[in-house]
Amino acid sequence: MIGIQTLHVIDPDTKAPNLTFFITQLPAHGNLTRANRTIEKTFTQYEVDNYEIYYSHNGDDAEKDDFKYKVTDGINTGFSVSRTIRHHPMTFTIIIDKLPKKKLQFQMNMSLPLTTFKDRKGFTLTQNSVNVVGSGYLPEMLVFTVVKAPKHGDLIHKLENRSIRSFTLADIRVSEIAYLISSSTRATEDQFVFEVKDPDDNKVTNQVFKFSWSAISFKSKHTSYCEDQGIVSIALERKGKIDNLSVARIEIKSISARLNEDFSLFNEENEVRFEKGSSSGSFRLKLFKDDRGEDVERFKFIISNVENGIIGENDTQSVTIIDETTGWSSDLNITVSNAYG
Repeated sequence: MIGIQTLHVIDPDTKAPNLTFFITQLPAHGNLTRANRTIEKTFTQYEVDNYEIYYSHNGDDAEKDDFKYKVTDGINTGFSVSRTIRHHPMTFTIIIDKLPKKKLQFQMNMSLPLTTFKDRKGFTLTQNSVNVVGSGYLPEMLVFTVVKAPKHGDLIHKLENRSIRSFTLADIRVSEIAYLISSSTRATEDQFVFEVKDPDDNKVTNQVFKFSWSAISFKSKHTSYCEDQGIVSIALERKGKIDNLSVARIEIKSISARLNEDFSLFNEENEVRFEKGSSSGSFRLKLFKDDRGEDVERFKFIISNVENGIIGENDTQSVTIIDETTGWSSDLNITVSNAYG
Protein backbone atom coordinates (compact mmCIF):
# COMPACT_ATOMS: atom_id res chain seq x y z
CA MET A 1 0.00 0.00 0.00
CA ILE A 2 1.23 3.48 -0.90
CA GLY A 3 -0.06 5.97 1.68
CA ILE A 4 0.34 9.56 2.78
CA GLN A 5 3.34 8.61 4.92
CA THR A 6 5.40 7.69 1.86
CA LEU A 7 4.03 9.92 -0.91
CA HIS A 8 2.70 13.37 -0.06
CA VAL A 9 2.35 16.47 -2.24
CA ILE A 10 0.97 19.78 -0.91
CA ASP A 11 -0.29 22.80 -2.86
CA PRO A 12 -1.99 25.57 -0.82
CA ASP A 13 -4.08 26.56 -3.83
CA THR A 14 -5.13 23.07 -4.97
CA LYS A 15 -7.17 20.37 -3.26
CA ALA A 16 -5.88 16.80 -3.09
CA PRO A 17 -8.27 15.40 -5.77
CA ASN A 18 -6.72 17.82 -8.29
CA LEU A 19 -3.10 17.01 -7.48
CA THR A 20 -2.31 14.39 -10.11
CA PHE A 21 0.63 11.99 -10.41
CA PHE A 22 1.48 11.18 -14.03
CA ILE A 23 3.37 7.89 -14.33
CA THR A 24 6.24 8.16 -16.79
CA GLN A 25 7.70 4.71 -16.14
CA LEU A 26 5.78 1.76 -14.76
CA PRO A 27 7.21 -0.72 -12.20
CA ALA A 28 9.23 -3.58 -13.70
CA HIS A 29 8.42 -6.30 -11.17
CA GLY A 30 4.79 -5.67 -10.35
CA ASN A 31 1.80 -3.41 -10.85
CA LEU A 32 0.25 -0.32 -9.34
CA THR A 33 -3.42 -1.01 -8.65
CA ARG A 34 -6.55 0.81 -7.60
CA ALA A 35 -9.70 -1.16 -6.69
CA ASN A 36 -7.98 -4.32 -8.01
CA ARG A 37 -7.41 -2.69 -11.41
CA THR A 38 -3.99 -1.90 -12.85
CA ILE A 39 -3.00 1.76 -13.01
CA GLU A 40 -1.15 2.68 -16.18
CA LYS A 41 -1.29 6.49 -16.36
CA THR A 42 -2.44 8.56 -13.37
CA PHE A 43 -3.59 8.66 -9.77
CA THR A 44 -4.25 11.51 -7.34
CA GLN A 45 -3.03 12.65 -3.94
CA TYR A 46 -6.59 12.20 -2.69
CA GLU A 47 -6.39 8.45 -3.56
CA VAL A 48 -3.03 8.22 -1.80
CA ASP A 49 -4.44 9.99 1.28
CA ASN A 50 -7.29 7.46 1.38
CA TYR A 51 -4.99 4.45 0.97
CA GLU A 52 -6.48 3.42 -2.38
CA ILE A 53 -3.18 2.90 -4.22
CA TYR A 54 -1.37 -0.43 -3.96
CA TYR A 55 1.75 -2.03 -5.35
CA SER A 56 1.46 -5.74 -6.19
CA HIS A 57 4.64 -7.78 -6.71
CA ASN A 58 4.62 -10.34 -9.54
CA GLY A 59 6.41 -12.99 -7.47
CA ASP A 60 9.85 -12.92 -9.12
CA ASP A 61 13.19 -12.73 -7.27
CA ALA A 62 13.54 -8.93 -7.34
CA GLU A 63 14.32 -7.28 -4.01
CA LYS A 64 13.25 -3.79 -5.05
CA ASP A 65 11.24 -2.00 -7.72
CA ASP A 66 10.40 1.59 -8.65
CA PHE A 67 8.26 3.78 -10.84
CA LYS A 68 8.80 7.32 -12.15
CA TYR A 69 6.26 10.13 -12.00
CA LYS A 70 5.58 13.84 -12.46
CA VAL A 71 3.09 15.95 -10.48
CA THR A 72 0.73 18.66 -11.70
CA ASP A 73 -2.05 20.76 -10.23
CA GLY A 74 -3.73 20.96 -13.60
CA ILE A 75 -1.98 24.21 -14.50
CA ASN A 76 1.67 23.97 -13.55
CA THR A 77 3.86 21.00 -14.38
CA GLY A 78 6.82 21.89 -12.21
CA PHE A 79 6.93 21.02 -8.52
CA SER A 80 9.19 21.89 -5.61
CA VAL A 81 11.42 19.32 -3.91
CA SER A 82 13.52 20.70 -1.03
CA ARG A 83 12.86 24.23 -2.37
CA THR A 84 14.08 23.27 -5.82
CA ILE A 85 11.70 23.42 -8.78
CA ARG A 86 11.73 20.07 -10.60
CA HIS A 87 10.47 19.37 -14.10
CA HIS A 88 12.04 15.96 -14.55
CA PRO A 89 10.37 12.77 -13.31
CA MET A 90 10.89 11.66 -9.73
CA THR A 91 11.59 8.04 -8.74
CA PHE A 92 9.54 6.22 -6.12
CA THR A 93 11.51 3.24 -4.81
CA ILE A 94 9.77 0.15 -3.44
CA ILE A 95 11.54 -2.35 -1.18
CA ILE A 96 10.09 -5.83 -1.69
CA ASP A 97 9.71 -7.90 1.47
CA LYS A 98 9.85 -11.57 0.62
CA LEU A 99 7.15 -13.59 2.32
CA PRO A 100 8.34 -16.84 3.88
CA LYS A 101 7.67 -19.88 1.75
CA LYS A 102 4.64 -21.80 2.87
CA LYS A 103 3.30 -25.18 1.98
CA LEU A 104 0.66 -25.22 -0.72
CA GLN A 105 -2.62 -26.65 0.42
CA PHE A 106 -5.25 -27.93 -1.95
CA GLN A 107 -8.47 -29.86 -1.88
CA MET A 108 -9.54 -32.76 -4.11
CA ASN A 109 -12.97 -34.31 -4.65
CA MET A 110 -12.88 -37.18 -7.14
CA SER A 111 -16.65 -37.87 -7.26
CA LEU A 112 -17.36 -36.34 -10.67
CA PRO A 113 -20.38 -36.84 -12.93
CA LEU A 114 -19.81 -38.48 -16.30
CA THR A 115 -20.53 -36.01 -19.10
CA THR A 116 -20.15 -35.83 -22.89
CA PHE A 117 -17.90 -33.45 -24.83
CA LYS A 118 -17.75 -33.63 -28.65
CA ASP A 119 -19.18 -37.18 -28.70
CA ARG A 120 -16.67 -38.45 -26.12
CA LYS A 121 -17.50 -39.28 -22.53
CA GLY A 122 -15.43 -37.95 -19.69
CA PHE A 123 -15.15 -35.68 -16.68
CA THR A 124 -14.64 -31.92 -16.29
CA LEU A 125 -12.35 -30.66 -13.53
CA THR A 126 -13.93 -27.82 -11.56
CA GLN A 127 -13.13 -25.74 -8.51
CA ASN A 128 -15.16 -28.23 -6.46
CA SER A 129 -12.95 -31.12 -7.61
CA VAL A 130 -9.49 -29.48 -7.47
CA ASN A 131 -8.74 -26.26 -5.60
CA VAL A 132 -5.66 -24.60 -4.08
CA VAL A 133 -6.36 -22.66 -0.88
CA GLY A 134 -4.44 -20.02 1.06
CA SER A 135 -1.65 -19.52 -1.47
CA GLY A 136 -1.96 -15.74 -1.83
CA TYR A 137 -1.34 -15.95 -5.58
CA LEU A 138 -3.70 -15.36 -8.46
CA PRO A 139 -5.19 -18.59 -9.96
CA GLU A 140 -3.31 -18.12 -13.24
CA MET A 141 0.01 -18.16 -11.32
CA LEU A 142 -0.58 -21.64 -9.83
CA VAL A 143 0.63 -24.19 -12.39
CA PHE A 144 -0.33 -27.87 -12.53
CA THR A 145 2.16 -30.08 -14.40
CA VAL A 146 1.23 -33.62 -15.46
CA VAL A 147 4.04 -35.96 -14.40
CA LYS A 148 2.36 -39.19 -15.54
CA ALA A 149 -0.40 -39.03 -18.14
CA PRO A 150 -3.58 -41.14 -17.99
CA LYS A 151 -3.54 -44.51 -19.85
CA HIS A 152 -7.14 -44.82 -21.03
CA GLY A 153 -7.96 -41.28 -22.10
CA ASP A 154 -6.70 -37.75 -22.62
CA LEU A 155 -6.49 -34.55 -20.61
CA ILE A 156 -7.62 -31.70 -22.82
CA HIS A 157 -8.21 -27.95 -22.79
CA LYS A 158 -11.84 -27.74 -23.90
CA LEU A 159 -11.76 -24.25 -25.41
CA GLU A 160 -8.59 -24.96 -27.41
CA ASN A 161 -9.62 -28.61 -28.04
CA ARG A 162 -6.09 -29.99 -27.60
CA SER A 163 -4.25 -32.42 -25.35
CA ILE A 164 -2.30 -30.81 -22.50
CA ARG A 165 0.51 -31.58 -20.05
CA SER A 166 0.13 -28.43 -17.94
CA PHE A 167 -2.63 -26.03 -16.94
CA THR A 168 -3.42 -23.46 -14.25
CA LEU A 169 -5.90 -23.14 -11.44
CA ALA A 170 -7.57 -20.39 -13.49
CA ASP A 171 -8.29 -22.97 -16.22
CA ILE A 172 -9.92 -25.24 -13.66
CA ARG A 173 -12.06 -22.46 -12.20
CA VAL A 174 -13.61 -21.74 -15.61
CA SER A 175 -14.15 -25.49 -16.25
CA GLU A 176 -11.83 -25.69 -19.26
CA ILE A 177 -9.88 -28.82 -18.22
CA ALA A 178 -11.41 -32.23 -18.96
CA TYR A 179 -10.48 -35.89 -19.03
CA LEU A 180 -11.98 -37.76 -22.01
CA ILE A 181 -12.23 -41.55 -22.07
CA SER A 182 -10.75 -43.27 -25.11
CA SER A 183 -13.47 -44.65 -27.37
CA SER A 184 -11.59 -47.97 -27.67
CA THR A 185 -11.03 -48.66 -23.98
CA ARG A 186 -12.92 -51.19 -21.90
CA ALA A 187 -11.34 -50.02 -18.64
CA THR A 188 -13.43 -48.62 -15.78
CA GLU A 189 -10.84 -46.40 -14.11
CA ASP A 190 -7.87 -44.20 -14.87
CA GLN A 191 -5.61 -41.67 -13.15
CA PHE A 192 -2.92 -39.06 -13.72
CA VAL A 193 -0.06 -37.93 -11.49
CA PHE A 194 0.66 -34.22 -11.16
CA GLU A 195 2.50 -31.54 -9.22
CA VAL A 196 1.48 -27.97 -8.33
CA LYS A 197 3.89 -25.03 -8.13
CA ASP A 198 3.60 -21.31 -7.35
CA PRO A 199 5.94 -18.46 -8.45
CA ASP A 200 8.02 -18.84 -5.26
CA ASP A 201 8.74 -22.44 -6.25
CA ASN A 202 6.60 -23.77 -3.44
CA LYS A 203 5.66 -27.20 -4.76
CA VAL A 204 3.48 -30.19 -3.95
CA THR A 205 4.51 -33.34 -5.83
CA ASN A 206 3.29 -36.88 -6.54
CA GLN A 207 -0.41 -36.07 -6.34
CA VAL A 208 -2.81 -38.59 -7.90
CA PHE A 209 -6.24 -37.76 -9.31
CA LYS A 210 -8.44 -40.78 -10.10
CA PHE A 211 -11.43 -41.20 -12.39
CA SER A 212 -13.89 -44.09 -12.32
CA TRP A 213 -16.94 -45.05 -14.37
CA SER A 214 -19.04 -48.10 -15.22
CA ALA A 215 -18.94 -50.45 -18.21
CA ILE A 216 -21.95 -52.49 -19.34
CA SER A 217 -21.74 -55.65 -21.44
CA PHE A 218 -23.39 -59.01 -21.96
CA LYS A 219 -22.70 -61.53 -19.25
CA SER A 220 -21.80 -64.36 -21.62
CA LYS A 221 -20.81 -64.67 -25.26
CA HIS A 222 -23.21 -67.47 -26.19
CA THR A 223 -26.48 -68.97 -24.98
CA SER A 224 -28.92 -71.49 -26.50
CA TYR A 225 -32.70 -71.67 -26.21
CA CYS A 226 -35.40 -73.90 -27.64
CA GLU A 227 -38.19 -71.94 -29.30
CA ASP A 228 -40.81 -73.55 -27.08
CA GLN A 229 -39.24 -72.04 -23.95
CA GLY A 230 -41.43 -68.99 -24.45
CA ILE A 231 -40.02 -66.19 -22.28
CA VAL A 232 -36.26 -66.12 -21.72
CA SER A 233 -33.85 -63.57 -20.25
CA ILE A 234 -30.77 -61.96 -21.78
CA ALA A 235 -28.34 -61.07 -18.98
CA LEU A 236 -26.10 -57.99 -18.81
CA GLU A 237 -23.57 -56.97 -16.20
CA ARG A 238 -22.10 -53.72 -14.99
CA LYS A 239 -18.50 -53.41 -13.83
CA GLY A 240 -16.56 -50.57 -12.26
CA LYS A 241 -18.39 -47.71 -10.58
CA ILE A 242 -21.88 -48.84 -9.58
CA ASP A 243 -22.91 -46.16 -7.08
CA ASN A 244 -25.27 -44.39 -9.48
CA LEU A 245 -28.09 -45.18 -11.90
CA SER A 246 -27.16 -46.46 -15.37
CA VAL A 247 -29.55 -47.19 -18.21
CA ALA A 248 -28.84 -49.28 -21.32
CA ARG A 249 -31.42 -48.92 -24.11
CA ILE A 250 -32.11 -51.84 -26.43
CA GLU A 251 -32.91 -51.75 -30.15
CA ILE A 252 -33.89 -54.63 -32.46
CA LYS A 253 -32.49 -55.41 -35.89
CA SER A 254 -34.23 -58.20 -37.78
CA ILE A 255 -32.24 -60.42 -40.14
CA SER A 256 -34.30 -63.48 -41.11
CA ALA A 257 -36.69 -63.63 -38.16
CA ARG A 258 -39.78 -61.43 -38.15
CA LEU A 259 -40.55 -59.09 -35.30
CA ASN A 260 -43.84 -59.89 -33.52
CA GLU A 261 -44.13 -63.15 -35.49
CA ASP A 262 -41.02 -65.09 -34.46
CA PHE A 263 -39.99 -63.01 -31.45
CA SER A 264 -40.62 -59.82 -29.50
CA LEU A 265 -39.42 -57.98 -26.42
CA PHE A 266 -41.55 -59.06 -23.48
CA ASN A 267 -43.94 -56.24 -22.50
CA GLU A 268 -42.04 -54.06 -25.01
CA GLU A 269 -39.14 -53.74 -22.59
CA ASN A 270 -36.51 -51.73 -24.43
CA GLU A 271 -34.14 -50.70 -21.68
CA VAL A 272 -32.16 -52.24 -18.84
CA ARG A 273 -31.89 -50.19 -15.67
CA PHE A 274 -29.03 -50.67 -13.24
CA GLU A 275 -30.07 -49.13 -9.95
CA LYS A 276 -27.56 -47.69 -7.50
CA GLY A 277 -25.37 -50.51 -6.21
CA SER A 278 -26.60 -53.04 -8.80
CA SER A 279 -24.14 -54.95 -11.00
CA SER A 280 -26.60 -57.21 -12.86
CA GLY A 281 -29.52 -56.55 -15.18
CA SER A 282 -31.52 -58.27 -17.91
CA PHE A 283 -34.28 -57.87 -20.43
CA ARG A 284 -36.84 -60.51 -21.41
CA LEU A 285 -37.30 -62.01 -24.83
CA LYS A 286 -40.49 -63.77 -25.95
CA LEU A 287 -40.08 -66.61 -28.47
CA PHE A 288 -43.06 -67.72 -30.56
CA LYS A 289 -43.50 -71.43 -31.25
CA ASP A 290 -44.72 -72.20 -34.74
CA ASP A 291 -45.13 -75.16 -37.10
CA ARG A 292 -43.21 -73.71 -40.03
CA GLY A 293 -40.03 -75.64 -39.27
CA GLU A 294 -37.64 -72.86 -40.21
CA ASP A 295 -33.98 -73.82 -40.49
CA VAL A 296 -32.63 -70.34 -39.71
CA GLU A 297 -34.00 -67.46 -37.68
CA ARG A 298 -31.68 -64.55 -36.96
CA PHE A 299 -31.97 -61.11 -35.45
CA LYS A 300 -29.94 -58.71 -33.29
CA PHE A 301 -30.46 -56.78 -30.11
CA ILE A 302 -28.33 -53.62 -30.00
CA ILE A 303 -27.53 -51.45 -27.00
CA SER A 304 -27.95 -48.10 -28.70
CA ASN A 305 -27.60 -45.77 -25.73
CA VAL A 306 -25.97 -46.01 -22.31
CA GLU A 307 -26.35 -43.37 -19.63
CA ASN A 308 -23.58 -43.12 -17.00
CA GLY A 309 -21.41 -45.80 -18.55
CA ILE A 310 -19.52 -47.16 -21.52
CA ILE A 311 -19.63 -50.46 -23.41
CA GLY A 312 -17.75 -53.29 -21.71
CA GLU A 313 -15.62 -56.13 -23.05
CA ASN A 314 -18.38 -58.46 -24.29
CA ASP A 315 -20.14 -56.33 -26.88
CA THR A 316 -21.64 -59.27 -28.78
CA GLN A 317 -23.67 -62.26 -27.57
CA SER A 318 -24.65 -65.09 -29.86
CA VAL A 319 -27.93 -66.79 -28.99
CA THR A 320 -28.89 -70.06 -30.68
CA ILE A 321 -32.61 -70.78 -31.04
CA ILE A 322 -33.33 -74.48 -31.58
CA ASP A 323 -36.27 -75.46 -33.74
CA GLU A 324 -37.59 -78.64 -32.08
CA THR A 325 -39.45 -79.84 -35.20
CA THR A 326 -36.43 -79.91 -37.51
CA GLY A 327 -33.55 -80.18 -35.12
CA TRP A 328 -31.91 -77.21 -36.84
CA SER A 329 -30.91 -74.09 -34.98
CA SER A 330 -30.21 -70.51 -35.84
CA ASP A 331 -27.80 -67.93 -34.49
CA LEU A 332 -29.13 -64.92 -32.67
CA ASN A 333 -26.42 -62.27 -32.62
CA ILE A 334 -26.70 -59.56 -29.99
CA THR A 335 -24.38 -56.62 -30.53
CA VAL A 336 -23.56 -53.54 -28.47
CA SER A 337 -23.24 -50.37 -30.52
CA ASN A 338 -21.68 -47.07 -29.54
CA ALA A 339 -22.72 -45.76 -26.12
CA TYR A 340 -23.97 -42.28 -25.60
CA GLY A 341 -25.35 -40.44 -22.56
